[in-house]
Amino acid sequence: MNLYKIGELALKADVSTRTIDYYTNLGLIQPVQRSSGNYRLYSEDCLVTLKMIERLKKEKYSLREIKEKLASVKDIPDDDVLHKLEAICNNMEKVEQDLKDLEPILKQIHHNKELKKAVQEMATRGVSMAQVILTLLNETMYML
Repeated sequence: MNLYKIGELALKADVSTRTIDYYTNLGLIQPVQRSSGNYRLYSEDCLVTLKMIERLKKEKYSLREIKEKLASVKDIPDDDVLHKLEAICNNMEKVEQDLKDLEPILKQIHHNKELKKAVQEMATRGVSMAQVILTLLNETMYML
């Protein structure tokens, strides 16, 4: 596990050391230990949290709102998140298989207005869902 002194963390997170001090005093981040020279040492998790804080600030959230969001995220056990992600992947695989099974029928929809409408609605919802997934994945990768 990488541990960073305040200056190193500030450099990696592209914030000032004063900002880190301020966030530490507010309880937004916490050092994980002290060095033998009594320097505060911060973990990779603090770096991720700092990046999340900065992103939320750009979205115009107040520090109070950010603190609430961070607290709610920390209350979710990693195992629960992993299980939910696995369930989503399984559901996506099922939908993909169902669509493949329907492919021969869907190729003949030109004569059925109800099928055409259903396919158009599905396409619209599919594009929206893909955009949501990409946005969430991009935000997650940005924080890592």
